[in-house]
Amino acid sequence: MSSPPAPPNLLNLYNLGCHHMDSCAYDLALTHFTTAASYGHPLSCHNLAVMQSQGLGCDIDIESAIKNYRIAAERKFPESQYSLALLLKNHHHDVDSARVLLEEAASQGHVDAAYSLGLLLSGGDGDKDRAVQFYRQAAEGGHVKAAVNLGVALGGGGEGEGWLKAAADAGDVNAAFNLSVKYRGEGKDGYAVKMMEKASEGGHVGATYNLARVYAEGEAGVERDIEKAQGLMDKAADEGDLRAARAARKLSKIRRNERIEREKEEREKELKRLEEMKVAAVEKVESSFIPSNPS
Repeated sequence: MSSPPAPPNLLNLYNLGCHHMDSCAYDLALTHFTTAASYGHPLSCHNLAVMQSQGLGCDIDIESAIKNYRIAAERKFPESQYSLALLLKNHHHDVDSARVLLEEAASQGHVDAAYSLGLLLSGGDGDKDRAVQFYRQAAEGGHVKAAVNLGVALGGGGEGEGWLKAAADAGDVNAAFNLSVKYRGEGKDGYAVKMMEKASEGGHVGATYNLARVYAEGEAGVERDIEKAQGLMDKAADEGDLRAARAARKLSKIRRNERIEREKEEREKELKRLEEMKVAAVEKVESSFIPSNPS
């Protein structure tokens, strides 16, 4: 009686699958990961689940992805725990199971899991204190959005301001916007405008709208500039801000009225100049006139 065939080299299959993934040869990658996953290889199960959840080399199959993520998650792979949690929450609406998996992943230092836990706990009747705890963990791990949420949760002052500044320095437009609102309220106009400009340049519609209002009114230490305000308001309107769309129409009317008023003033100045020239010419003629001898 012949002995059963030896199992394949699972690590070799996994490495081949990764090689083909990197080369975008998804059909070959799928074959290698599927074979290794059938023997319970956890990393292959994880990568197979990634392909199944994203439709790489196959049709999207969320249930199969959940099954394969679960195999790897049970082996305590934090990335698998995190990915499985998102699928359970978003597709099965199983928030409790998702929370448990996120906590397990976060306990192993997974910053995205910590951030997601913060989001989960900060909403509705969640635990705000624990949300801050997980935001802090993620922020300390370099998660920029967690730093923004931590800064906002801490009230924007002191430590909170420090986290917002760090996130803004990293290019987060929401952090810059929040700082602009904070500084505006505190009367720190120079810093407020700087943060508005930073957020606006990064595509934050609310910051663009606020900056347009500043220029329209000549507030926060900037010189009134209707044309610049119009450009910014049009930009915000183009990006879908309904307030900006209404304000842009008003600014357009103001610009038109101011242009008409300027043209009127210029005409009046020209008429006055011409009248003064006429008077001067008459006076010149009269001064050069030699009266006839009365005798």
